[in-house]
Order: sequence, then C-alpha cells, then structure tokens
Amino acid sequence: MALFPLSDILTTLVDGISKALRIKGEVSVVGNLNTCVTAPLTGLKTVTATAAEVFAGASAKANRRMLFIKNMDPVLRCKVGASGVSQQTGTSLEPGAAVEIKFDPGVYVPIYAISEGASIKVEVWEV
Repeated sequence: MALFPLSDILTTLVDGISKALRIKGEVSVVGNLNTCVTAPLTGLKTVTATAAEVFAGASAKANRRMLFIKNMDPVLRCKVGASGVSQQTGTSLEPGAAVEIKFDPGVYVPIYAISEGASIKVEVWEV
C-alpha cells in the first residue's frame, strides 16, 4: 500500500467536495499536521494501577499535534486509551514499546494510561 502525504490527501478531498458541491472559486488546504510549530515538551511520568492522563509537562500541551509514549519498564506492560482504560481494556504497551498518537491540534483529546501491576515509568513527548 502506498503512503501519501496528508496534505495531498486533504487537497484531493477538498477538490472532490468542491466539485460535488459546485463551489465556484478557489479552495485550498491551509496548514499541515506534520509540521512542528512550537517547541516539543518531554517528560518522564509514573504510571500506577490507577488510570491517569498522560502528558509531558504539568498539563497537556495546548494545540498538541502528536503524543509519543514509551514504556520504560523492562518487565511490566501498561494499557493506553480513553478515560475508562483499565488493566483489562485499552491498548497494551509492552515493555520497551512505544506508541505515537496524532491529533487535530484544534481538538483536545485526553489519553490515559494504567499499569498492569506496580508503578512504572513512561517517557512522554508532545509536539
């Protein structure tokens, strides 16, 4: 499967919608979700057996475009997901594994994590 830049996909979609709606004039895509527009935040967070929101600083980065979480524990897994994530639900993050989650910077979406056992450390990076 070929991968296409997001801007190309959005341009194609806008062109198709414009033609379908018979919009007159020029329609353009402004911005790019792959562009870093502010300095990234990094941090090391403790994840316990109680689900908690994951972010790099004191709170989630405003207009966040991407969140990277890496499980630093050599043995224990953690689960990542919405506020209802539990030790039985969510996406498993194996020891040493990482997940990258992309966001629309105009929409705030909290991400939570919970350890499947004792407290563990996760590395967090937000752009």
